[in-house]
Amino acid sequence: MVRKRKQEQEDLFPDLPSEYQDGRDELNLAEFPISSIGSRSDPNIKTLKFEDRSFDKASGQMIHRRLTITASDEHGLPTTADDEVLLGLLQMSRLQKFESPTVTFTPYQLIRILGWTVSTYNYKRIREAIDRWLGVTLYYENAWRDKKTGQWVDASFHFIEFAEFYKPGKEGVMAQEGSSIIKWNDLIFRNFKEGNLKTLDFHFYRSLESGIAKRMFRFLDKRFYFRSRLSFVLESFACEKIGLTRPTKVSYTGRASVDVAQIKRRLMPGIKELEELRFITAIPEKDRFTKDSAGVWQVHFE
Repeated sequence: MVRKRKQEQEDLFPDLPSEYQDGRDELNLAEFPISSIGSRSDPNIKTLKFEDRSFDKASGQMIHRRLTITASDEHGLPTTADDEVLLGLLQMSRLQKFESPTVTFTPYQLIRILGWTVSTYNYKRIREAIDRWLGVTLYYENAWRDKKTGQWVDASFHFIEFAEFYKPGKEGVMAQEGSSIIKWNDLIFRNFKEGNLKTLDFHFYRSLESGIAKRMFRFLDKRFYFRSRLSFVLESFACEKIGLTRPTKVSYTGRASVDVAQIKRRLMPGIKELEELRFITAIPEKDRFTKDSAGVWQVHFE
């Protein structure tokens, strides 16, 4: 019986691990981090904040954008793996042609599309990730791009509004036999339907090992659409776009400042990974990180 069910699962999506490349990423999700970087978050921290200043073409002005992420006491903040699960559910939704805000899936299908090892541990990770997203609220201030209006707007919501997990021998409320479901929030599903999406080489994404490399890939891939060379203020890039915690150092006088050397050390393994896979051009570290005339460190990609 187990072997038969496994074969039925394989027949549903036989080529996902090796052939599914034409993925999708929602443009807002590629702009700001929506999780902490790492396999686990500090249980004592229940809030993440990311912000920047950006030129708004609609108003012709610089605007301040901020994203605040709050977690439930029970499940905590989302991690890198939780971010991957959410992206995997987006792929499942796309394969179902965005016909409904409810996504029907089995953990086996989701594990295959993510390229994870089929194991009890990873089944548990999926359940925990969805439970965590149900408890996470996101507050976008001038930071959610509405596809319909083309403007940066305020928006507060949960990505996932409802979830039902299959239990053997028990009839589901909404899900069909053997399947689980999630229901997207109406706002993000509307963006899916209206095409606020970018293509994402999902095969390449799955080949990346570190969470920092995966986050950099999603952010840079969006920006490379507009130009082939990119430069960012290093601190802003690392802490507001990739999601690194802001490291500080204290001088002998007691003055605290950002530890730029530590930021570089944390970014370099992910940068090397993207260089080795030829997503970005390999350049010496002294050219990757430069200091401008105002003494501000910049990071460069091509």
